[in-house]
Amino acid sequence: MKTLKFLMLLALLVSIYGVETALAQVERVEMRVDGLACPFCAYGLEKKLKEVKGVGKVTIYVDKGVAILSSKKDLSIDIERLEPVAKDAGFTPGSISLTVAGAIKEKNGAPVFLVSGTDLQFMLKSNAQLEKLRAESIPQGGTVKVTGSLTKETPQGHHGHPYTLTIEKVEATK
Repeated sequence: MKTLKFLMLLALLVSIYGVETALAQVERVEMRVDGLACPFCAYGLEKKLKEVKGVGKVTIYVDKGVAILSSKKDLSIDIERLEPVAKDAGFTPGSISLTVAGAIKEKNGAPVFLVSGTDLQFMLKSNAQLEKLRAESIPQGGTVKVTGSLTKETPQGHHGHPYTLTIEKVEATK
């Protein structure tokens, strides 16, 4: 009986640990932010962005109007919270680029990027990088690391997905 309880506890711990480490998939985000005028503004935005789930380090370049976010160890940045947080802090969020790990799948006849360990998914915009990736030997569903830009979409026009991802760079993962 003690062995069974121990095995069940061990299985629970492994599953919890496995889920937590699988979330480190949205690794880096670069967001343009309009309205940054001084270091005090940057500090206020930095504090707000650090409250977003998964955000570790935040670097803000006031002169470029850019916030660069790195994920906390073993966590994924909650992409969908970034724009509302920037707006609530009094700024206008702009374009978002990110580095993310996941898999490409077909859904409803369209390519979709599924972020590993999360419910997050992006429709993929057709471009040379996507076609190259599809032509290579990476099997559908194989994990890759992608750097690209996000475009906010209307849910009705994009199968309910809030973003389209345009792939700019791809790396195979181990």
